[in-house]
Amino acid sequence: MLNLHATFWRFRYFLIAATAFGVVVSIISAIERLEPETASVVVVTRALPAGTRLTDRDLETRPFPAQALPADALTDPAGADGRVLANNLPAGMPLSQQILLGEEFLAAAGEGRVVAPIKIVTDGTDSLAVSGARVALYSLPSEYEENREALLVTQDAVVTGAGPADDSGSFLSDSKNTRVIYVSITSDEASLVLGIGATASLRAVLLDPA
Repeated sequence: MLNLHATFWRFRYFLIAATAFGVVVSIISAIERLEPETASVVVVTRALPAGTRLTDRDLETRPFPAQALPADALTDPAGADGRVLANNLPAGMPLSQQILLGEEFLAAAGEGRVVAPIKIVTDGTDSLAVSGARVALYSLPSEYEENREALLVTQDAVVTGAGPADDSGSFLSDSKNTRVIYVSITSDEASLVLGIGATASLRAVLLDPA
């Protein structure tokens, strides 16, 4: 027993060092488990409204927790340069294909629905037509029609995004400024909405905010 005690005493510094090393390794392992894995993704450098055409000044790459990223997050700024933002984004938000106008965005309507572009009048109501809002769309009669009642085109449109505003004011366009918004509508309504929307700008009436 004395020999065993003497052995422990002789190697006490080694045992202390080994114990300390084990504690440090355990702490490092715990920290690694707490720190999430990150990935470098493209983010916007400032808050941007829907309809913004992105430039390299709006973009940079930053590390972001991998588990919080969408599967289609962009990793190369070149993939977003020149593209149009479909939704409002705060500064530092990662970019994904589904919030940029393109095939992926248009394909995200859901079963039995389609995403359709429509032109609405920028009379102030367009500011309420943000992504996620449910709106009714009306077509106003022209100045040559006797019937002054607005036509309800659909009351089940969900805004999915917006395009750039048209500020040209050209005599070839509507007398008032317009902008394009994208709405999710049922497949059965698509023909009516697109047909009327091709000949006149629509008015959006907010039914349920985002």
